[in-house]
Amino acid sequence: NAGGQTIGEIKDVVVSGDKAVSGFILSVGGFLGMGQHYVVVDPSAVTVSYDANDKKWLAKMNATADQLKAAPAFTYDGKWKS
Repeated sequence: NAGGQTIGEIKDVVVSGDKAVSGFILSVGGFLGMGQHYVVVDPSAVTVSYDANDKKWLAKMNATADQLKAAPAFTYDGKWKS
């Protein structure tokens, strides 16, 4: 987030029929994969940039870990399940 805290990790990207990014699926909460759940956030809420010094992509959004933990969970059921 803006405070430099890790609040989640982008695990997947939702792409609409017109090939536009329509959401980011984040894993939030938990420890070492236990107790985590997924939430979908609007891509307009996320700023993605590349850090050339560290050679990695960074995503930031104005939210807290508690806000994301309280968001409705996303599940890979129905049409999303492979």
